[in-house]
Amino acid sequence: MSELAKSDIMKHYFRPEIREIIQRLSSFDGLHRCGNGDNWAWYHNGKFERTTKDSPRYHIDLTTKAGYDYLVTQFRTLYWSLNFFDPELFDTDFKVTYGPQISRKFTKAYMFGVDIDTIDHEHEHGTNIRTPHVKEAVEALGQYTVDKIREFAPNSVHVLFSGGGIYVLIHHKALQSFFTGYREGKEGQSMDYWLEVLIDAINAFLSDIYESFKAGYPTHSKYAKMDLLNNAKRVFKAPYSIHKKHPYAVIPLDPDNVLIDFKAATVPLKQEVIDKGKSWYTTYDTDNRLLKHLEDHYFKRAEESVTDHVYKIKDTELEISPIPIRDNWPPCIKNMLALPSCGEGATRALFFLATFLGQAGIPEQEAKDIFYGLAKRWNKPTANIFETKYRLLHCPNCETLRSPDNTGYPRGKSILGLGICKPDIRCIGLQKKNPRFYADKEGYQQYLKHRLNRKEVTT
Repeated sequence: MSELAKSDIMKHYFRPEIREIIQRLSSFDGLHRCGNGDNWAWYHNGKFERTTKDSPRYHIDLTTKAGYDYLVTQFRTLYWSLNFFDPELFDTDFKVTYGPQISRKFTKAYMFGVDIDTIDHEHEHGTNIRTPHVKEAVEALGQYTVDKIREFAPNSVHVLFSGGGIYVLIHHKALQSFFTGYREGKEGQSMDYWLEVLIDAINAFLSDIYESFKAGYPTHSKYAKMDLLNNAKRVFKAPYSIHKKHPYAVIPLDPDNVLIDFKAATVPLKQEVIDKGKSWYTTYDTDNRLLKHLEDHYFKRAEESVTDHVYKIKDTELEISPIPIRDNWPPCIKNMLALPSCGEGATRALFFLATFLGQAGIPEQEAKDIFYGLAKRWNKPTANIFETKYRLLHCPNCETLRSPDNTGYPRGKSILGLGICKPDIRCIGLQKKNPRFYADKEGYQQYLKHRLNRKEVTT
C-alpha cells in the first residue's frame, strides 16, 4: 500500500463533490454534527486556530466552510459526531462549560453505531484487515449485525467501510420519537436521565447481538470484534474521510451484501464510488418498532445502570495506572478469580472486576480475557458490563462492596456473602478504602501529591 502525500489528502478533501456530501450529511432538520480532527482535536479558539490552555474552546461545525476547511487542512483524518446538536452548542465556550451532561443537553438526535474491528494481538486494530480470513470475519460480523438490527428497523441500517473495519449505523430518525416523547422527562426523571438510559439500552442491545454472533460463529470471533462505545459525545470517521494510516477512504457498503472492496476505497476515489454517497443515509423507518423493542427489553436494565454515574472517571490520566499492575492485587480480586462458580451476586462481582482491571491499567484485550474467562467459568451473562465499565467507571470502594443492605451501586449481593473479602495487613493499613489503591498504593500517594501541588500552584 502506497502512502498518501499531504497534497493527495488536500486534493481529496477539496474535491467539490466530497465536500458537498460530508457537509450535507453533517446537517439534518436544522441540527448539526460537530467535527473532530485525528480523533483528538475537538475545538477551535473562536478564530479557527488551535486552542491553548488559556484560549476559549468552541466545537467545530462541519456544515460551515470555516469549520470544514480548518479540520481538513490541519488533520489527516476527519471525524464527526454521532450526535446531532442544537446549533447553540457551537456558541458555547467549553472551557467554561463542559462535561457529558452538557453534550447530552444539546443532543437533539443520535445516529447510533457500532464499530466492527479486527482482533490483532500484535499490532493496532485494523492493521490486519487485508488478511483474507480476518476480512471475512469482519464482513460476517457486519452482515450479522445488519440483519439483526433490520428485524426492528429494516430501512434504517447504513454501513461504511471504516478503512480498517466496518461501521454499522442506525439512522437517527428511527429513534426520533424518543427525543419528542421523552423531551419533558417521564416518571419524574429528566431528559438527561432518559438519554443515558437510551444510550445504555442501545449498547446492551448491540452487545446481545455480538454475544449471539460469538456463540454461533466461534471461528470468526477470533478475528473480529464489536466495539460498543455509544456515549454522550461519540465520533466515528466521517464518510469519505481518509484513514489515519491506510490509503483508504471511508466509503458506503451495501447492507444487503456487506463486502469490503479495497480497490474501490483506495484514494483517489473513482467517481462512481463518490456517487454512492449521494444516496447514502437517505432511508429510515418511522414506525418506532426499534424503540418499542428497547423499551420492552432493555430500558429497565438500563435504568438500573445509569445510577452509576457518580463513579464515572473525571480524569483518566490520574485515575488509570500508566503502567499495568499485574501483581499485588487485593485479596478480594484474587479470591474472586479463584471462585469455581458464583450464584447470586455475579453481576455485581463482574462489574467490580471490570472497573478494577480498567483502573489497574490492564490492556483491553488482556482485561477482556480475564473478565470473559471468569464469566464463562461461572456460566453467567455479561450484559454489556465490560464495554460500559472498563476504563469508564471508578472501581467501587470497599464500603460499597461490603454493604449488606444492597443500597450502594452496583446493586447486588455484598461481596461479604461471596466469601472473597478477607482483609490482610495491607487492607487494614489502607483503612480498606478501595481495592484499586491496594494494588497501587505508591501511585495513589503520587496522585495525592500531584493534586496538592496543583492546588498550591492554583492558589
